[in-house]
Formats: sequence, structure tokens, C-alpha cells
Amino acid sequence: MVQPYFRSLWNYVDPWVKNFGTVYSFAFYDPNDLICQRYQYSTARFETVEIWFDEYINKPGIMRALLIKLANKYPRKYEMYLSHIFPLNQITYKLKKI
Repeated sequence: MVQPYFRSLWNYVDPWVKNFGTVYSFAFYDPNDLICQRYQYSTARFETVEIWFDEYINKPGIMRALLIKLANKYPRKYEMYLSHIFPLNQITYKLKKI
């Protein structure tokens, strides 16, 4: 599943975008996540297998490529500490139905 990342500046330019994604978008459905364990929001269950940022960006510059690599390796740390300074545009989730 691909969504615009919630910090992207382009979200507010595109009139078709209605929902934005974060690394926590599916936390309520992942039984391995503390949020799901604590709140039991829904009976639907999906395991978040992987999260990627800006997967479809063609040939980013060297600094942006390093940022994407860092964000993909540590998505939650990127979102908490760097995303407000260096926003990316898309977030992709690989989910597994449980």
C-alpha cells in the first residue's frame, strides 16, 4: 500500500489527496505493536512487514538518497527526530494479513 507521507509539502497541493500515512498508520492492527496490545481498537489484524519511504522517486540526489536510506532503516526514529526538518513524500507499507 502506498500513501502520501503526512509531512510532505505536496499533500496540500494535490486536491485528490484525502489521507496521509505515518509509520504508525497500521499500529492499531499489528499485534506485535504496543499500541495494538494496549488499545485493542479492532479485531482486524495485519502485521507490518516493512515500511519504505519514497520508493518511486527516480534518481534522487546524493543527500536525499542518504536520507531515504536512513529513513528506511530506522523509520520510527526518522519520523520522530528528522521528518519535520527533512520531509519525504511517500510511504509504502508491506502488510501481511493475520
